[in-house]
Amino acid sequence: MRLTFLYLLTLLYPQIASHSAIASNEPVPGAWEILEGCYLVKASVNDGDSFKVAHADKKFIIRLYYVDCPESYDTYKDRIRDQARYFSITEPEVINSGKAAKAYTQSFLQDEFTVITCWEDARGGGKEARYFGIVRKKDKLLSTELVHNGLARIYGMPAKGKWPDGFTPYNYLKQLKQHERIAQQKKAGIWLNAQNTVQSVGLDRIDNRTEAIQVSSTTTEFANNDQPAKIILNTASASQLETLPGIGPALANRIIAARPFKSVDELAEISGISMKTVNSIRDLVLVDEPPPRR
Repeated sequence: MRLTFLYLLTLLYPQIASHSAIASNEPVPGAWEILEGCYLVKASVNDGDSFKVAHADKKFIIRLYYVDCPESYDTYKDRIRDQARYFSITEPEVINSGKAAKAYTQSFLQDEFTVITCWEDARGGGKEARYFGIVRKKDKLLSTELVHNGLARIYGMPAKGKWPDGFTPYNYLKQLKQHERIAQQKKAGIWLNAQNTVQSVGLDRIDNRTEAIQVSSTTTEFANNDQPAKIILNTASASQLETLPGIGPALANRIIAARPFKSVDELAEISGISMKTVNSIRDLVLVDEPPPRR
């Protein structure tokens, strides 16, 4: 009976739950925190975009917002195939690229660094809790550096709103896309192998391989069955966009190239998409991922 009473209190007064979490030294989701003086912890889970961190007396796993590094092990076959298509490389090259990304991240995280997080659950497959975060060191962001050096794709969970002293998701996505174009042009990191692969199969372009952030309701790592089954314009893959009425491969690529959008009506500014088409798909799409339910 006492447990039921306490449970009802937490429903009526959510701050009680927050105070309890603080008292038990557990992170409280929702509020941004800047964690100075973090250190990398040696762990088997460490990868290019996910790694164990120590701060004060706590240890936890951080998963980077916005980016996805190639797999360094052959555990997730479907993800490896998807990464190979994105970069236009072979599946064995994905593993080698993942090891290079992992080494870069470990080098970047030498000595102390800053983690900015609102303790959003990254829903990993392991037993330890994972949280999305931004990692900063001497005014450089790890996610930006990975993309700029051709060691990560723009794919994954975007931050929910502007982080402290940082960017809005809209502006940061634009910045990441610029860095990816530079990496492609310079054939940096994985893109060098991608260029070689493209030439070997007789293709002359890799520009359309960029698909920006992709948060699919069918993506295992970021699945959320509570969200409406709508296409997210700023994050969807080309194949997802092609499921919309009147949108074929060419228009899907134009939508991706024109991202990010602030409103659905901006689709009408794309050559080949009329306002009639926009109105026909309006109820099937969202500009951005809706905030999670609390």
